[in-house]
Amino acid sequence: MEVILNEYCVERLQEPNFVDIDVEGLELDVLEGNNWNRFKFNYILIEQKIQSIDVIKDSTLFKFLSKKGYALLAHNGLTGFYKYITKKF
Repeated sequence: MEVILNEYCVERLQEPNFVDIDVEGLELDVLEGNNWNRFKFNYILIEQKIQSIDVIKDSTLFKFLSKKGYALLAHNGLTGFYKYITKKF
């Protein structure tokens, strides 16, 4: 992800912004490939084919994004909708 963002976002991401990640099981690899100190998204939509919010909260993607300051806003059974939260609750 960082390679692509470095090529197309010389300065920083414009706001508001979002990214939609659907890479058939490689979502965590894409997230881990970002420079989170430089590129933070306001919203992240990410494929998570999980039917239960409780199961999502045990997922690696949820834990990774939570550590980066994101909160799960909604889930439609296919996609998780995350928002960057500047304050930790």
